[in-house]
Amino acid sequence: MIKYFPDLSLNPDYKVHDFTYSWFSKHLESMEESSLAYTNNNDFPFQLRFLWLRTNHEPVTVRVSKSEKESKIYLKTTSGLGGYEPGSIVKNENRLLSDKEIKTIIEDLDSLQFWQMAYEKCLMMDGAEWILEARNENRYHVVTRSSPESGKFREFCLNLLKLAKYKTKNIY
Repeated sequence: MIKYFPDLSLNPDYKVHDFTYSWFSKHLESMEESSLAYTNNNDFPFQLRFLWLRTNHEPVTVRVSKSEKESKIYLKTTSGLGGYEPGSIVKNENRLLSDKEIKTIIEDLDSLQFWQMAYEKCLMMDGAEWILEARNENRYHVVTRSSPESGKFREFCLNLLKLAKYKTKNIY
């Protein structure tokens, strides 16, 4: 299995970290995603990924990659269920982002104070896990939230889904 997250980055409790690490990683692996924490991709020094695992709905990932030449957004979904088995890739789309779109993403990420955000100890067994991770050159950070009902974090992630042209009524 690919190493996706640094040790204890998802929770300082080894048991919780190991559980979430395995759960999140199997979904990323089924989507054929690379590690942002351990991949030094000089072609795209800025990378951002939102992994959305809703218990009874398809897993979704939105990734943003920015280089000096271009910026892209990628959308992937699988046939599985976010709280269970991942399934196989059903949707795999990407498009170029405009300069304005990537600038807004980076400004909104900074406004969110993402790089200073801490993990949350809660872990729902029913609901959705919202996992947002980013790498900017050699800096990496990951933040998780369980079914956020409001706030800047939720709005940021929903905006990523909108930019990737993902449509759903099942937001939780």
